[in-house]
Amino acid sequence: MIKTLYVRVIVTFIIVVAVSLSVAFVVSYNVNEDRIFHELEDDLIQSGKSMIELYKSNRTGDWNELLPQIYTMRSQGVLFGSDGSERFLGIAKAESFASPEDVEKVLNGGVHRFDFSKRGIQSTRTIGLPFEMNGHRYALFLKPLYKGALLRLKNSLILALALALFIGSMLYVIAIHWLVKPIKRLTVMTTRIAEGHFEERVPDKRQDEIGELARSFNRMSAELSQVEQLRKEFVSNVSHEIQSPLTSIKGFAAAIRDNRLPEEQNRRYLNIIEEESGRLAQLSSKLLHLSALESMQSPLNVREYELDQQIRKVFLSLQPQWLGKSLEINLSDLQPVRIAGDEHQLEQVWHNLLSNSVKYTPSGGEISVSAEEAAGQVTVVFRDNGQGISEEDLPRIFDRFYMGDKSRDRSVKSSGLGLSIVRKIVELHGGTIAVQSRSGEGTIVTVMLQQDILRTQ
Repeated sequence: MIKTLYVRVIVTFIIVVAVSLSVAFVVSYNVNEDRIFHELEDDLIQSGKSMIELYKSNRTGDWNELLPQIYTMRSQGVLFGSDGSERFLGIAKAESFASPEDVEKVLNGGVHRFDFSKRGIQSTRTIGLPFEMNGHRYALFLKPLYKGALLRLKNSLILALALALFIGSMLYVIAIHWLVKPIKRLTVMTTRIAEGHFEERVPDKRQDEIGELARSFNRMSAELSQVEQLRKEFVSNVSHEIQSPLTSIKGFAAAIRDNRLPEEQNRRYLNIIEEESGRLAQLSSKLLHLSALESMQSPLNVREYELDQQIRKVFLSLQPQWLGKSLEINLSDLQPVRIAGDEHQLEQVWHNLLSNSVKYTPSGGEISVSAEEAAGQVTVVFRDNGQGISEEDLPRIFDRFYMGDKSRDRSVKSSGLGLSIVRKIVELHGGTIAVQSRSGEGTIVTVMLQQDILRTQ
């Protein structure tokens, strides 16, 4: 049973070419057979006239004396006399040349051509020539010795077509090997990728479809490698984020259980346990929320509302935080904007972005927010003059649990999930989010949303 693509293609090629060459052989043979017949027919008429002249010039009238010369004319025949006589040239029978009716027609005058017998591609072409001698009428019937010519033609065609099939097959095998080799390599590499070897790559220098396939494979391999790295980091980060509060809770609970601490210290430890438990609950809630967003298990509850008013309410809810740091808030560019979206989900976006600005902007800094609508699209921009984000950390700020410790204040508590949730909510609304920032120069976050998500879905 043929299983490999390589063998299937070669067998298919050989079958198709063999059938095509067979058809070409039959057509070519028939065309050349007719050509040979016409050429031999003309030669046969000339040969017949030459035989008649030889016979007339032979005074004895003995046909057998002319056989050596007649054989050189590559034909055989029968000479019929009007008196019913028959004389043969070569191994021939009268009935294989002409019927009595054909003999009578030729004796009455005129050159006659007969396809006396035709079976398949084998035919008997017969020429009848009349002449008179010594007052007697004769009819000379000739047919060419064409079997040798046709046999040579057939053998030549078979040899040529066989050579064409052989050479074509060899060239095709080489070409298919050249084409299939990279596919085989891709198959091997696919198996390696399935085994977890995401660093594998294939040569992709070809400029054809296979080269494009190889480049796509390498991109897939690189992305899988990145996904695997993120998965490992995610597991490590989740373990760390969960283990730290659990360790604290366990230690403080053990200290309280021993009942050897003053009441005031017990209360302080209980407060820490409560805080760490709340941190775990918040982390779990965010993970569940992000998972629900990514799996679309939490459909959007879209309705039309005032977006600018929502952002103002978020600022009011965080007023204690930004007032505590004496931050200057600028909402002068926050234009009245209506939008159709999930009010609860988008509120989380603005709350997270503003919370980050407040956290990472030093005391006395400035935060501004603008919103405008144009061509059915709403653009919201958060600006601050805080500590900014380093160039190294910027590409990864939306990754889960990534907190960019090098450029951020480590005293600020964060789960590293907020921006991941923000980006997912924005994407579910058919929008985009972009961050511009440099360390020590502040941050600009631009959120672009469709004004009516229902019309774009």
